[in-house]
Amino acid sequence: MFQEIYDALSRIDLKCWISIYLIGFAVKCLDDIIDDEIDFNVTKKIIPYIILISVIAVFINSEMAFSLFLASYCIGMFTEPYIKLPTGIYSYQETILIILLLGYLGGIKIGLWALSIIMVLHLADDLIDYKRDKKLSRKNLVITYGKVEIITVLLIFLIIALMIDYQKVFIVLILAPLVEKNYVYVLRRIND
Repeated sequence: MFQEIYDALSRIDLKCWISIYLIGFAVKCLDDIIDDEIDFNVTKKIIPYIILISVIAVFINSEMAFSLFLASYCIGMFTEPYIKLPTGIYSYQETILIILLLGYLGGIKIGLWALSIIMVLHLADDLIDYKRDKKLSRKNLVITYGKVEIITVLLIFLIIALMIDYQKVFIVLILAPLVEKNYVYVLRRIND
């Protein structure tokens, strides 16, 4: 069994791993900036690096970086669909346009995979942050819909992602905690 996992992981291009890690890190930073979880002075310091690592991720593997970034953008808009955006349209309208762009740039298969795996990560994050978000009165899908419902939806999206590309699902699930840990480390370093 371990040999099969090793063989599957070794067949995956290292560029894919690096691109997923870098775009994951950029998305994590942007998410916390948008959610006002990062001090403005820190935001000014990290914005150039977010742009830089995003560009590197796209350069290394454009299909993967674009797909994961656009899927993250869509899922981020999911929780507040009726906000009027600076573009003059509502967030649900922009989400539809981004999904169409995702399907065009990455293809329907990778687009569906990216949306599914990002939804898994988003729901898992809401499950992890449930108690903290409840105490701070923050928006959280677990608070809105319940733990059982969110776990059920998470498993459905996980199955969809696994059926489309199980190898990349494992890469994302391996890299997600590493992105989180390194993100916390970077923020500590900036704040010191």
